[in-house]
Amino acid sequence: MIEGKSMAKKTTESIETQHLASLRRSAEEKLRANVAADPETLSPGETKQLLHELRVHQTELEMQNEELRRAQHELECSRACYFDLYDLAPAAYLTLSAKGLILEANLAAATMFGVARSALVGQPISRLILKEDQEIYYLSREQLLKSGEPQACDLRMVKTDGTAFWAHLAVTAKEAHAPVSGQDPSTDSGHGSRGASGLRVVLSDISERKRAEEAQQQAKEAAEAATRTKSRFLANMSHELRTPMTGVLGMLDIVLLGPLEAEQREFIETARESGLSLVRILNDILDLTKIEKGKLAIEEKPLSLRKSLTNTINLLLPVAKSKGLDLNLTVADNVPETLVGDQTRINQVLTNLAGNAVKFTERGKVEILVVAGGSTPGGRRAVTFSVTDTGIGIPADKQEYIFQPFTQADESHTRSYGGTGLGLAIAKEIVERMGGTISFTSEEGTGSTFSFTIPFAEAEAERDESLSSGKTATAGDATQPEVMTKPRLLVAEDDQVTRKVLGTMLQMVKYETDFAENGQKVVEMWESGKYDLILMDVQMPLLNGFEATAAIRDKERNNGGHTPIVAMTAHALKEDEERCLAAGMDAYISKPIDLKECLQLIGETLKNASDFR
Repeated sequence: MIEGKSMAKKTTESIETQHLASLRRSAEEKLRANVAADPETLSPGETKQLLHELRVHQTELEMQNEELRRAQHELECSRACYFDLYDLAPAAYLTLSAKGLILEANLAAATMFGVARSALVGQPISRLILKEDQEIYYLSREQLLKSGEPQACDLRMVKTDGTAFWAHLAVTAKEAHAPVSGQDPSTDSGHGSRGASGLRVVLSDISERKRAEEAQQQAKEAAEAATRTKSRFLANMSHELRTPMTGVLGMLDIVLLGPLEAEQREFIETARESGLSLVRILNDILDLTKIEKGKLAIEEKPLSLRKSLTNTINLLLPVAKSKGLDLNLTVADNVPETLVGDQTRINQVLTNLAGNAVKFTERGKVEILVVAGGSTPGGRRAVTFSVTDTGIGIPADKQEYIFQPFTQADESHTRSYGGTGLGLAIAKEIVERMGGTISFTSEEGTGSTFSFTIPFAEAEAERDESLSSGKTATAGDATQPEVMTKPRLLVAEDDQVTRKVLGTMLQMVKYETDFAENGQKVVEMWESGKYDLILMDVQMPLLNGFEATAAIRDKERNNGGHTPIVAMTAHALKEDEERCLAAGMDAYISKPIDLKECLQLIGETLKNASDFR
């Protein structure tokens, strides 16, 4: 802009000079004409007229001369203003030649690099750029020359003392002056007639910003590392606690199968319920680690909603009765008998919501309502579950945090009611993973209603009797193999308490049982004996369960035969089950081992092996 003003002033000066020359030539010609007409005499009138015209011209010349002096002064002021703006600007400015040499540098640029301006002038800008980042500058320059559009980049520059700093460069093209009349454009500094002659660069020191960004990135990485460490710790703690819980719950189950006095049975059942509560906490912690790792798996299998609801009611009914609460269930007629989804996760969400309702209600009732909506665009059936209670409710200022992990409406509830504060966060994640939504309404002192809606796929028309019956398997009716001889089992388990629990359980249902304390002994005993099934602990000394299974399956490929192997592991993730099955095991059960579930699984696996043979 300033250069444009300077050129305009020069053009004005040229016009004024030409005008004065024209006036001078006109006066001289008129004077010569008058003299030629009468070279010796001029009349007084003509002389007076000529003097008048000369005075007018003189006045015009004086006025034009004054205007030129004023224009010259304004030009000098503009130039001074330009240099003040350029030199004293807070940003660093560089003017570069087409070859990248520094033609001009202001004071801020000199200060930025720690040198006098004269030391910068004539230097190639590449010397000021860290070698590793020079390509960034050249790419920006190339893009500018191609597109003509201003470019910007961040790179590291170097001061004269060798100190590197981060700088932001805004680069624009510097237009060349138009060639003067009669000049060959091709001789204009060797750049042809394009008018591109150099670059202007504005530099900003962004070291502080970069340091802040790096600090933020380091904090992010540290937080992620801490989360990973926490997840590993929680998963390991969950794993380590599951093995001793097998002993606790297993022994309590065995005692409960024998003759007991009423008071003794009540005490042991209370201890067992406390143990199961601990297992539920472990499961919540494990689910949290799955969520943080993005590994919370959802299955799609036929399920009976009524079975899930019945299981929830049966689980909570004793607690509700002990508190004098009414626990009611209403299922609308339009709810399909069989749908497709994850029954275990549905049970988990229902048990969590209904369990909270019973826990936080001291008087009144808890109602569960299930209704079905129409089909969704994807051909699914929306089902809404609502749990309403007359409990303590949730304060308005706490409601926005209720689905966050480790959160309860009041910290005092942790002491009064127990719990980890993980249940609702996990329930929300499960519902959303199923493509559903969850919400609630609540009023402090009056009660709450939690609702969630899930779009289920619809199953085939025929009913699955095993799903709809709601029958619970027992140790007596679901574990007896349908063979005449007693099955012989090999139990691979290095934990002494777990061996004792399993041994007692299996002897009670008339299985012949041998034990191996490590994976190497498992393989040796399998080779020397005839076993109908192996219960294989995954973590054992010498050879672990995977290695022992691999050795057995390798020998079977050479010699024929197939011994069913059921994995037992304290690792309870879905991928752990998949890994066991992929390793050649036939079934999987996680610790702490539920005796009824374990006996049922053994019976089913033996039956499947018999049918296969």
